[in-house]
Amino acid sequence: FEALGYIWAVCGRYVYRIDPSDDSIVQSKDFGAGGTLGVDGLKWEDDTGLVTTDDADQALWEVTAIGTPDTWAQAAAGVKSYRLAAGIDRMFGIEDSGLLRNCLSGLDPMLAASWSDEIQCGETSTLPTGLVAFEKTVLAGKPEGLFGVSPEGKGAPLIKRMVRDDDNCLGLSIHEPYAIVPHSRGVYLYVPGLVESVGLERELMNESPIIGTFKDFATDNQWLIGLLTVGSAIYLMTARDRASQEPGFGPMIWDTWVYLAATTSQAMYPSTLTTPPRLWFGNDNDISYIKLTDINDSTYRFATSGLRYTVKYTFGDWQNKDFPKILVAGKGTLSAARYIDVYYSVDGGAFSALDIDSATMRLNSDGLFTFYLPLAVVGREVQFRFNFTGDSTSAPPEISYFEPFAVPQSKKIPIN
Repeated sequence: FEALGYIWAVCGRYVYRIDPSDDSIVQSKDFGAGGTLGVDGLKWEDDTGLVTTDDADQALWEVTAIGTPDTWAQAAAGVKSYRLAAGIDRMFGIEDSGLLRNCLSGLDPMLAASWSDEIQCGETSTLPTGLVAFEKTVLAGKPEGLFGVSPEGKGAPLIKRMVRDDDNCLGLSIHEPYAIVPHSRGVYLYVPGLVESVGLERELMNESPIIGTFKDFATDNQWLIGLLTVGSAIYLMTARDRASQEPGFGPMIWDTWVYLAATTSQAMYPSTLTTPPRLWFGNDNDISYIKLTDINDSTYRFATSGLRYTVKYTFGDWQNKDFPKILVAGKGTLSAARYIDVYYSVDGGAFSALDIDSATMRLNSDGLFTFYLPLAVVGREVQFRFNFTGDSTSAPPEISYFEPFAVPQSKKIPIN
């Protein structure tokens, strides 16, 4: 979160602040060796920062000034906020038992008397995993589902059909006009009266090679950015609303933006304290960022290596087929040092980049290429992979056209 002109990261026992002018990181708060861990944080009135912990009481801390050391204060007895969300005229706080309360604007959240109402959301034995202000009310995420406040002032379940998991609703976010609700088997889009699956689970019918769990979300204009963990790797995925008649499944189109191997991450945050804005995210024990520049900006940077997968093509026929050739066109800045190799895999087998003459199928200049596959490339389905090798972070090439071909063996005419 942002406060006092800095970016703050809550990392277990420690809270760090990042100076956006030079990216320097300073340990601002140590909760000690007693086992206290930070949970959540946000900016509140007067530009102060609030951080919650997992302590049973006096769980809220406030940072009010930068110095050596920074000025921190612990809340009075009776303040038990586990997660926070800033609303229109109040701050919502939910305790580790699921008890939802609120603190009106202008009151001191460090005092127990400032917190009013008591609304129980879900079971008392499960920890809240998310809390967001939604329109004029609030949504609370827990392992057993999503909860809201009913007109009678009760903690009403809104989504209960998700399979119970300790990390359900972790990363609960707002992407206007919707709430984005991650769970162990996908992502729900929620507005009152509508619950719809919008995550990668909708692309399973399209043989998506990327299957994982979303940990957090951020919004950049029309783009929804999702932090996805897949084994020991993380993906930063981007999604937008699917336009009318666009092919595919589900109301959103997902695509890979950034891939990082052998790392873990739990959270990300878009910051506007710099120009251009930056998207900060956890990167194992480090914190990284991506500049959110316009794609035509001279400061936009691209990776110099990477790979992309296609869907698995069956061509509407589940019988064996010959895959004789592919057409692929490249444009931009392709060269001997900046090229794309095309690989294929039949029926889930190993990928190969060799054509019928055992030469590597490589795009190293602009224009249309025709690659003929070996005669032994026969099967029910085929998938392609594009491996990129580059030497420039500012002048990437691109694939502008790709078309595979198949010939059902049942339609082949023998020649005597």
